This record gives sequence, structure tokens and C-alpha cells, in this order.
Amino acid sequence: METHVNILLPDAILQSLEFQHSFIVNRAGYYQKPSDYHMEREGLEEAVLILCLDGCGYAEYKGKKQEIRRGDVVFLEPRTYHSYGTQDEDPWTILWVHFSGSGLPSLLSLFKKHGIQHIFHLEDPRPAAGELEQIVKLLYGRYTPMDIYKACCKLELLLLSFFEASPPSPGDSRYIEEALRFMRENLYGNMDLQALSDHLGLTTFHTIRIFKAAFMTTPMQ
Repeated sequence: METHVNILLPDAILQSLEFQHSFIVNRAGYYQKPSDYHMEREGLEEAVLILCLDGCGYAEYKGKKQEIRRGDVVFLEPRTYHSYGTQDEDPWTILWVHFSGSGLPSLLSLFKKHGIQHIFHLEDPRPAAGELEQIVKLLYGRYTPMDIYKACCKLELLLLSFFEASPPSPGDSRYIEEALRFMRENLYGNMDLQALSDHLGLTTFHTIRIFKAAFMTTPMQ
């Protein structure tokens, strides 16, 4: 694969498709350690999915900026301000896809129900990377309506696989370290489970699960 692939499916082609699918791939690509790569958007009608394969980057979404490393997945909702890019001292390598479709509202509800955040970590990113690579290869160069349909099906399987992974991982030490730092700084302040969870960007359920896995107790205990 080339070091820089950016595939845009024209609206005319997407509108002429004879099949219907819950998720439609609008764009897809692969960037290998791009220098000075930064993106800022507001009002984009498509959802954005990014998988970091190597290096380091960042993503800012809903007022929170986070560092992105290998195995991290970034999911950005449509019509919501966001920015992301590479860290120039250690540029990231990413696979990415933009998508739309009638299945998006249900997908967002499932993400919320399962406590999946807009940035989460995959302990083993290889299966997800394989699916995204196949999507890019299907749409690279000359593609047929069947290639687009296959790409949409692979995207749906990938999205469903995130619920099986049930991120964030209880063993993710970054959440534990940040939680302990926040608790130390607010030890005598007005802190409760909800405030801690909001700071970490997790649900209260996942905050408790992470602490029980690491310490066999809840944060408030």
C-alpha cells in the first residue's frame, strides 16, 4: 500500500447505487507518518473513524483533547466540531474511514449503552486494521458497485466488533493513573463517582469496573 491514500467516493456514484445499507462508506484512506498533518472541522455530515497503527497523534472532541497512540480508536459523530492530527515529533500512522447511513442513530445509542467512548483502546488492533485495510483495497483505483457494497459490509462488521471488545479495557493503566491523580488533587473537594467518571470520559459503570479489576474495590471505597 502507498504511504498516502485518500479515497473519495463521489456523491453521484453513491446516489446511483441500487443497494441499501445501514452504513455507507464515503471516504477511506491510509496515512503513513504524515508530517504536519492537522485537520479541523465543524458541521461534517459524516461520522469519522480513525485507527492509530503506530506513532502518536491527538484528537479534540467535545471540548476535550486527548493523546492518541497505537491501538487507539477515534470515533467522531457527524455535525460535531472536532480536530485531530499527528504529533510532529513522532508522526502517527492511521487507517481511517468516513461513513454515513440510516444506521448511525442506532449505532450512537449502542455506543452510549455499552459505555464506549469516542476514544477507546484496542489491546489487539490487528483485526480492526485488517478490516480497514480491506475497505481501502476494495475502493482503491477502479471499483464496482459490488466493491462498495463489500466495503460497507466490512465496515458494519468492524463496528459490531467494538461491542465485543467492550472497551475501554479494565487494565488500561492510563485511566487508573489519571483517576488517582484527579482523586489526589480533589481529595478534600467536592468529588463523587459521577465527577470522577466525567473527568475520565467514562460511564460510572466502567469507572467502577476498572477500579475493581485493578484494586478489588470501587473508587469511593
